[in-house]
Amino acid sequence: MPNCKLIWGSSASHSLTLEVGRRGLQTTYRQEKFVNIAASGKRETINQFGTQDMEIDVYITENNYRDAVAWWAWARQGKVFAFANSASNTAATTLASAVSASTTSISVAAASSFAASDEVLIRSATNDDVFELAKISAISGSTVTLTSGTNYAYTTGSIFRHSDYWAECIMLDTSFGPRQTDAGFYNHTLRFTEAL
Repeated sequence: MPNCKLIWGSSASHSLTLEVGRRGLQTTYRQEKFVNIAASGKRETINQFGTQDMEIDVYITENNYRDAVAWWAWARQGKVFAFANSASNTAATTLASAVSASTTSISVAAASSFAASDEVLIRSATNDDVFELAKISAISGSTVTLTSGTNYAYTTGSIFRHSDYWAECIMLDTSFGPRQTDAGFYNHTLRFTEAL
């Protein structure tokens, strides 16, 4: 089974690597729509687009159980943490310059943690509803070449990260109760959402 990673604390000072359960990571793209009606009758609609909800079964060993409880103590307070579906894919950076739609060559702030064949997510810095998945074909310095052109235009500072790495997540769970198994480890399902 592959390993996932939770990262939390001031300056991302703590991390916990966990074995992924049989079901693996389940993600759901979510759109929320809130309608507020003032006493005057004026109606305001607020849309939240592009967030992902995640659910993953994990195995917690006797050796890292205390760290899992420490992570929960942080996350239950509504504090932000990072999650990587693959413990080795934790790269996130920003675009160093704007790109237009159909661009295959992108300049990023830091490319050293990425590799050819990595799948990445690009998200607009100005509009959470504009994002896409892309695949890297080559890297030269801080220039990343994609296998196909982007669908959208992006401004400088837009997010560029591994597709299975979320740098800012918050918990959806209101409890933490890993079940001890006969095999000597604990099983728990984590539920959290991307914080945009």
